[in-house]
Amino acid sequence: GEPHELEEERRLAYVGITRARQRLYLTHAWSRTIYGSTQYNPPSRFLDEIPQRLVTAIDGNRRASRAGSWADSAGTDSSTSSWGDRPNRRSGISSERRRANKERIVDSAIAAGQRSSADGPSGDRFSVGDDVVHGKWGEGVVLDLRGSGDKTEITVNFPTVGQKVLLLAWAPLKKA
Repeated sequence: GEPHELEEERRLAYVGITRARQRLYLTHAWSRTIYGSTQYNPPSRFLDEIPQRLVTAIDGNRRASRAGSWADSAGTDSSTSSWGDRPNRRSGISSERRRANKERIVDSAIAAGQRSSADGPSGDRFSVGDDVVHGKWGEGVVLDLRGSGDKTEITVNFPTVGQKVLLLAWAPLKKA
C-alpha cells in the first residue's frame, strides 16, 4: 500500500520482464487453491503499463469469456485488448478491466453455490458480488456469506491483501 512498496513492486516486475531475451509469455491464474483454500487474484496492476504495441495476445485454453480485457485476451488479437484503456486513478486498473475482474470473481463465487445475502451491523444488506470498503484494506468484492445471525462470516477479496474471511457482526465494512 505504501508508495515505496509500490515502486519496489514495479521495479521487480520491470526486472522480471526485462530478463526475457527475445520473447516473454505472461499468464495469469484467476483462482488457485492453496492448502485447500481458493484464492481469487486480479491481474497485476503493472500489466496496464506495458505499451499496447508490444503486446500480442495468443490463443489459450479458456472457458467462455468476453473479449476485450487483459484477463480475457487469450483467443483474441491485440487490437481488441483493453490495455490502452485509461486506468482508474486510485487503483491503476482500467474500469473495463475492474468490471471484468469482478464479473469473473462473482461468477466463480455464485457457481460454487454460496449464500446470496446477509445483513451487516450497520443495517447494510450485503450480497455476493457487492463492492465493499474496509477501513484498513480498502475496496473489495464479496465472494461468500456463511452462517447466520451474529455468527455470519463474510468472505471478501481485496486486491491489496487478497481474500479475507471476517465475522460480519464485527467487520468494519460499508457498501461502496
